[in-house]
Amino acid sequence: MRRRSLIEQTFIRPVADLFREGGWVLYLIAATSVIAWTLILREWLALRDRIGQGWSRIEKSIEQLGNGNFQHDPLEKEQENVVAQVLQQDFILCPQSRESFEAQVTPLLQSESLLLESTLRTIAVLAGAMPLLGLLGTVLGMMHTFGALTSRQATDIDALAGGISQALITTQAGLVVSVPVLLMHGYLRSRIYRYLDAASVMMKKIEAILCQD
Repeated sequence: MRRRSLIEQTFIRPVADLFREGGWVLYLIAATSVIAWTLILREWLALRDRIGQGWSRIEKSIEQLGNGNFQHDPLEKEQENVVAQVLQQDFILCPQSRESFEAQVTPLLQSESLLLESTLRTIAVLAGAMPLLGLLGTVLGMMHTFGALTSRQATDIDALAGGISQALITTQAGLVVSVPVLLMHGYLRSRIYRYLDAASVMMKKIEAILCQD
């Protein structure tokens, strides 16, 4: 009982007071942050499934392809990897022309890039929206403050304090929650680019093996 009371006093009540002072804009900032981190987690899991334990098994399969000892061996941990998907196709078991190979592989790389970068763009939009929502809360808070200043009622002192509080809280919240999202966006973008670059290199190795013209 004492622990529950301590948690309520140190965490629940301060957070509830913060949201009450920040108003509906703070709720909107919090919802935007939750959506952004959900997309970040989904993108991170997608990259983990594609990279798996690394490129070692895929490189081994390509080496076997070059030696003529290749057999379709499902790469369970790398099944989302675009190179692993190509290695499961039947067309790699016979020689190909470069035009035919590129016609089959290029759309796979392009769709993989679009799939990963579309989520990344959404994360960037949400990260940019959060400071703007904080600015919206600042404007609303200052409008509330100026409304109290132009009134002669004694109770407007509370309105004045509430407007200033809303302006400060929402501005700070918008900046604080957007910075980690931007950092994670940059980290995921670098991982995606490294993955796509490595996939392109692997595709070139497969092309060099299959295409002799």
